[in-house]
Amino acid sequence: MKGHAMPDARQPWEPPKDYIKPPPCTKGRTVRDLLGPSFPRIVCLCGSTRFMDAFFEMGWKETLAGKIVLSVGVCQHADADGAHGTEVLGPDTVQRLDDLHFRKIALADEVVVLNVGGYIGESTGNELAYALALGKPVRTLEPMDLEKWKKDRDRGLRLEA
Repeated sequence: MKGHAMPDARQPWEPPKDYIKPPPCTKGRTVRDLLGPSFPRIVCLCGSTRFMDAFFEMGWKETLAGKIVLSVGVCQHADADGAHGTEVLGPDTVQRLDDLHFRKIALADEVVVLNVGGYIGESTGNELAYALALGKPVRTLEPMDLEKWKKDRDRGLRLEA
């Protein structure tokens, strides 16, 4: 697969090995169970940072709808000179940001994929696969067949392996 090297040989959609697990609790309990039903729903935005306007607009809408919004904290797509995030931030920082975003997905009640123009890049694809693996409800900005996407992705991963 393309992209930056994975230092710990895990699959890109798996949580980091140093993930701090919560203390043991009743089997099947989630963050939502701990927060309770009156706590606002938490939504995580995923997508290419080349579409930051979509992040701002969806963040605005979801916040006004009374939800807690988890989004990207660093726009790493490209700087003013056209250098990409890995070149500017370094691969270790980019990996830490990716891992942090996976944790935001795990924390969220739902995920919104900002697939502007139908675009799902490699990083967003990894995030989407992770959200689906966790059983998170997923909404998309533009309509897409998530089951077809998942089958196509699985087929592509088997061909690359």
